[in-house]
Amino acid sequence: MVIMPIDKEKLRTALSTFQKTEEGYKCPSEFVKLLNNVRLNSIAGVKLPSIGSFLQYITIDLTNIETISSRLVWELELVDKGALNVWQWMRFAQYDIDVFHIEIRSIFDYLGKVIQRVSDHPENVPDKGFNDLSNWLVDEKGNPKKENVERFVEDLAKLVLSVD
Repeated sequence: MVIMPIDKEKLRTALSTFQKTEEGYKCPSEFVKLLNNVRLNSIAGVKLPSIGSFLQYITIDLTNIETISSRLVWELELVDKGALNVWQWMRFAQYDIDVFHIEIRSIFDYLGKVIQRVSDHPENVPDKGFNDLSNWLVDEKGNPKKENVERFVEDLAKLVLSVD
């Protein structure tokens, strides 16, 4: 197994999207705004790519991540107060971290489907998930495949290729 170093700037950016509230940690979601915009346009009869369900799933996954983050902080506070055994907390945290990674992977797969549907030529873009989409954009040496990038919206191709 190869352990990748953590990009601290990316981590800081990701953590900055969470805000501490009285109820716990919250991630104000642009997906909710986008989802509402898609729904309102659909009601108004505007023809848009079918991405609403994927945005809804992303919103649910983000809510799950908020819950995981709040629960981890709450459990750690219990450990600090002596109300929860540290070894028990570590088992709970291990499970939550596993679920966190599953939720992140799910979000990226739904993002891949959204990106595929909003691309300039969705019929020519893979629809399996984010990893397949990312692999489709590069050759075996990891360089962008010009013909596939050209089938795509250039900004979306750059966004997908920028993800580690």
